[in-house]
Amino acid sequence: MKKRARLLHEPPQPALSGNTLVLAGVVITSNAVIGDHVCVLPNSVVHHDSHVGSWSLIGSNVTVAGHTRVGENCYIGSGSAIKDGLTLGDRTLVGFKPDLYAAALA
Repeated sequence: MKKRARLLHEPPQPALSGNTLVLAGVVITSNAVIGDHVCVLPNSVVHHDSHVGSWSLIGSNVTVAGHTRVGENCYIGSGSAIKDGLTLGDRTLVGFKPDLYAAALA
């Protein structure tokens, strides 16, 4: 007789708010929160414990690393990489394919 693992609690799930558009190939991992009216274009990843504010756009092939906060009305250009723990203030524009390493941008 095979023993099976017992699930003690449900794993954390991402939260998608109303009127959010998530296109093909997007991965949103545990505890990530996506605000209202956000558009996430193809093949992007929003990692654990991150928050994307309402009315923001995440371009294609973007990586938003864990524990990152993207404010409201932000534009993250295609191919960008937002590193762990950054805070991008409201109305931030991140151009095409930059890598952000700073501790905080606000």
